[in-house]
Amino acid sequence: MRRNIVTVDSEASSATASKTMSKNSVGYLVVLRNDQPVGIVTERDLVSKVRAVDKDPSKVRVSEVMPAPLITVDPDATVENAVEIMVKNGIRQLAVV
Repeated sequence: MRRNIVTVDSEASSATASKTMSKNSVGYLVVLRNDQPVGIVTERDLVSKVRAVDKDPSKVRVSEVMPAPLITVDPDATVENAVEIMVKNGIRQLAVV
């Protein structure tokens, strides 16, 4: 579990998200709206939903490509419980809140 997460605003461009990931050497960002977590956007989201379909990353907002809603787990949950939630929802990142 990472404690120092890197975030991006939901209205930021995909290009901004990509640059933020690169600058921070991370493969995902927690997406915020009004300073509240609402999603996670991954490198895979940006590649498959923007670049692979020839969209302009400077014109596509993070909110358009992030999966929603944000799937979370309690910090006191077991690893087994977290894995179960991830498998059930078909996700590779899980927000701990």
